[in-house]
Amino acid sequence: MDIASIRRQYGTNELHEKDLAEHPVDQFQKWLGQAIESKLFRDPTAMTVATVDDQSMPSQRVVLLKNYDHQGFVFFTNLESNKAQQLANNPNISAHFPWLDLERQVVVRG
Repeated sequence: MDIASIRRQYGTNELHEKDLAEHPVDQFQKWLGQAIESKLFRDPTAMTVATVDDQSMPSQRVVLLKNYDHQGFVFFTNLESNKAQQLANNPNISAHFPWLDLERQVVVRG
């Protein structure tokens, strides 16, 4: 199987700087609303969360966004989980929202 040839054409949803909201969270709100309204996604609030362990090895998993505002993004986790332990040791995190059918994706770091 030649997976390198598996590709579709992108460009139906062009992005122009003049169309962006002034604040990134306001833009996120708009795109999240579009993802929810599109009904293309079973879990439009799903995001991949990446952390690192005490050996600096990255780890990713999918969680659901529970809330967000200009202060940050909220998801729930078991406080005994590897994810929680990794965050306790290193609070830096990356989250990725892949709304690929809308040709949109958002990366949050902090």
